[in-house]
Amino acid sequence: MRKPSGPWEAATEPAGTDPVDPEDGPTLQVFVPSQGPARVLGNTDDDLVETTKQPLPRFEELTGSGFYETITKPRRWEQEELDEASTLRRSERDELDEAATLRRPPGLPPLPLPPPPRPWAAPEPPLKTDPFPLLPPPKSEPFPLLEHAPPEDPVIEVAPELSLAPPVLPPAAFHPPMPPPPPAEDPRLVPLVLRLTSDRTAIAAAIGVFAAITVVGVVVSLVLVARSRSTTPAPSTAAATAPIAPAAVPASVSCRLSELPRRLAPEATFDITPQVAAAPGDKIAVGFVTPSQEAVGLIVSLDGLSTETRLRKQGSGRILSVSPLPHRSPVTFAVDEPVATLQLAKTIGSMRLGATSAGIVRLEPGRDPSVVWPGPPGTITTLSAASLEGVGTAVALGRGGESGDVVFGWLSSDGSRGTDLGRLAVGQRRVGAPAVAAGDGGALTVFAAHGTGEPWSLYAALAKPGKLPVTTVRLEPGDVPANQRGPVVAALPSGGFLLAWREGRRLRARPLDAALRATGPIVEIANDIDLVPAPGALGVRHDRVLSLYGVRSGNATELWGAVLSCS
Repeated sequence: MRKPSGPWEAATEPAGTDPVDPEDGPTLQVFVPSQGPARVLGNTDDDLVETTKQPLPRFEELTGSGFYETITKPRRWEQEELDEASTLRRSERDELDEAATLRRPPGLPPLPLPPPPRPWAAPEPPLKTDPFPLLPPPKSEPFPLLEHAPPEDPVIEVAPELSLAPPVLPPAAFHPPMPPPPPAEDPRLVPLVLRLTSDRTAIAAAIGVFAAITVVGVVVSLVLVARSRSTTPAPSTAAATAPIAPAAVPASVSCRLSELPRRLAPEATFDITPQVAAAPGDKIAVGFVTPSQEAVGLIVSLDGLSTETRLRKQGSGRILSVSPLPHRSPVTFAVDEPVATLQLAKTIGSMRLGATSAGIVRLEPGRDPSVVWPGPPGTITTLSAASLEGVGTAVALGRGGESGDVVFGWLSSDGSRGTDLGRLAVGQRRVGAPAVAAGDGGALTVFAAHGTGEPWSLYAALAKPGKLPVTTVRLEPGDVPANQRGPVVAALPSGGFLLAWREGRRLRARPLDAALRATGPIVEIANDIDLVPAPGALGVRHDRVLSLYGVRSGNATELWGAVLSCS
């Protein structure tokens, strides 16, 4: 801060901009207004001065009158000096030093920026009264792709200490420019413009023509629609308008053991595979043969595995099969015994199939056997069949024992040949007895096979209804590679299949979908038991499955069963 040259001198620096030299002593600021006594503003350097602070001056007082007087004392201020300073007379502006300027005191609130002055604009010309003005001829300039908005008014910042500029006004003698004259009418366009005041007849004529065209179009449309309805057949229309239902997604099926294994019969032979069929109620009909060639028919309840004996018949010779007939009430059993030329026989509903030296034949009471599939004599060793309503019967045959192969074919609903026999190829491998099941997804044939130096594995072939399988695939239903033999399969009502197999001393099962993918965890039906090597059987009733298998007990083979619930 510049030191004062006299007792009273206008401040050349605003208060608080420079630190006060402590050797100069406290500094007192005094404001002298246009009217009235001077005001001592005080300073924080002195406690005494702090107590004598006056209200800060308003901005109007600062811009219209006095100035700051800075008085420096080399010592503390006395009260008398403060009183004397408060009675100072206002100095005239012309007495001030030319370098002195009026500064805005610190601490005042910031002033809001005034709106910028807007330049004067001429008023817009009035609108024309003609509602249908003539358009000027089109120009050749290209139409702009983007339409830019006019720039906004720039913001003008005005310093708070500067006074506002007066608005810009037009001079008194200024006259707004006249609007440009309307474009001259193009004589080529004048005849095309309708004047409401003079061409009312033309407008009425145009409206009449438009109405006539509309009526003609509606009549033509109605005629075309009526003609299309009369020539289009009803089924095609329904097919075109009916909504397309989304394809059903098969639900994932999982099975669990609902009834623990239980012995159903003290003895049974598994050289002849047990035959099963659904019975009325939650029951399964089971037909099997004992080692003494006795035909036995049981009704097994799925609730508790209780049994009811319906058939016991001692055969005169070797019994080939005991098949339940569930369509009869009560359930009966058909016992197939050998005849002179019959090597293998099985009753499927009302049809009886057998193997002779001529091939696979159909047996009918009072008639000679009719050959369905001719083949070399003495080669058919096993026969498995499953019926599919509305399609026919799927038949899987083991031919030539383990060193032979597995073949598959369809019989029609009347028992005639539906397809040829197709070989299910697995390469140079030995094969086991096949098992087949038929459901809505087709017929699934499963069997075990193995090559030299490899364990027994499961193979499957899925055939569409009435068709031969396309390929044979290897199944891996287990969690670890092991010898898997004696597979049996059943079609589930909810879709897919249930596969059961023997794996060492364990009997396991797992559900498969229509693509032969496992849909649930493995079910351990039996574990650590002496299972017979021959396959058992699976009987389905609603959502429950009866699993039949043989267990060696000393010199006897017992018939056991367990119930699985699949949903």
